[in-house]
Amino acid sequence: MSTGKRSNKGLIFLVVVLLLSNIGLLLYFLVWKKPAHKSGGGRGDFSIVEYMKKEIGFSEDQTKQFQQLHEQNRESLKQIGDSIRFYKNSLYALLKQEPVNDSAVSTAIEAVSQHQQKMELTMFRHFQRVRAICDPGQQVKLDSMLNRMNNRPSWYRRGGPPRNSIDSSKKS
Repeated sequence: MSTGKRSNKGLIFLVVVLLLSNIGLLLYFLVWKKPAHKSGGGRGDFSIVEYMKKEIGFSEDQTKQFQQLHEQNRESLKQIGDSIRFYKNSLYALLKQEPVNDSAVSTAIEAVSQHQQKMELTMFRHFQRVRAICDPGQQVKLDSMLNRMNNRPSWYRRGGPPRNSIDSSKKS
């Protein structure tokens, strides 16, 4: 009988310890845990307006002007991006056809190309307007920043090198 009481006490003790550890973990995650600081890849706290103010040295008035230009540009790019997605979906929907009509493929590619060209022109005009609100010293900084931005590898903008290039370098 004493063996049964001892195993029951052991089980009760184990349940209490597990219950207390669960409560402790809940309190840790809900009350005491501070949000982890994002290092690098996270863009949640990134503000292009604050970045430009710091990097280019915008005054408060220039910052307000840039904010307006940025919002207008973002809306324009969103509309163009939506169009590009639509036309790319149309292009790749042609893969379901047998045989694939080459003239339909060319037409779809032309539509995508026209919208990508429109996006590049929109970006160029945006930076032209941004440059116009800069003083000569700020224009030099902006030109340098744009040069660095345009000379980055395309994978850098997406957060890292393509996976297949990493995999192939490990195999060597």
